[in-house]
Order: sequence, then structure tokens, then C-alpha cells
Amino acid sequence: MEPATWGFIGTLLGTIVGASASILATYLNGKNSVEIQKSTEKFKRDEFKREFQRNNLLKLQDEFTSGMRLIGRAHNESFHYYHKNKERKGFRLSEEVDVGLNNMFQTLTKLTERVNNDKLRNGIINIRKDMSAFLVSEKEIENKIWIGELATKFESLMSEMGKELRNNQ
Repeated sequence: MEPATWGFIGTLLGTIVGASASILATYLNGKNSVEIQKSTEKFKRDEFKREFQRNNLLKLQDEFTSGMRLIGRAHNESFHYYHKNKERKGFRLSEEVDVGLNNMFQTLTKLTERVNNDKLRNGIINIRKDMSAFLVSEKEIENKIWIGELATKFESLMSEMGKELRNNQ
């Protein structure tokens, strides 16, 4: 073969190799761009979820704090009624406390279902049940015991929510 033919073949092979390298580089660059975009979107979704959980837990803490204050007021009203009448028959909460408790339980129920951590959600459900049980108790002795237990469980729950908030940073 003549040198010009070899030159032409070399040029042709060089062009093919160069084009192939360019096509491969473009493909790899595009693939990397897609992976970076997916990673960025996943990070944004995860950050949105963390922020949602943080906000939800902060709302729960506020609602439980207000709720415990209402439970205290309900206990106080019940206590005074009992000592005045020597029985709880006929006792009704003041409208303000009754409406406040109703709204608090509705809000707690909604916010509870948004908690991602199953163990924490179950703890919240249990303390809500204890709060309800306290409110329907007919015996003053039970109320005195339950209010103390409820305060202890409340402190423990606040601690658990604090841990979860720190984990969602």
C-alpha cells in the first residue's frame, strides 16, 4: 500500500477515535449531570421532610404544653367542685376549658398522625389516652394520682420529642 493510503487510513482512524471519545465524553457528562440532578432533588426532598417533621414536632410540643395547662385547669375546677359538693356528680368544666380541651385533642390527633417516628407516635398516642382518662375519672383520689403520673409522662415525652428534633437537624 502506498503511504498516502496509510495516511488516509490513519486520518480516518484518528477521526473515528476522536469522534468516539467526544461522543463517550458527552455521554458520560450527560450521565453525571443526570445523577447530580437526581442527587440534588433527593436532598431537597429529604430536607423538606426533615423541615416538615421539625415543624410538626415543634407544634406538638406547643400543643402539649397548652394541653397540660388546660388539664391542670380542669383538675383545679374538678377539685374545687368536689370539695364544695363532696361529690363529682353534676360537675361540668367551664366552657373555656371544655372548648380548649376539645380543640387541643383535635389538633393533637392531626399532628400525631404526621409524626414519622413510630415509637414516638405511639408514645404521643398513649399520653393522649392518659389525658383523656384523667378527664373522665370520677374519683378524686384517682385524679390526684393521675395528674402526677401525667406530669411525669409529659416530661418524658418532651424529652423524646427534643431528641427527635435534634436528630432532624
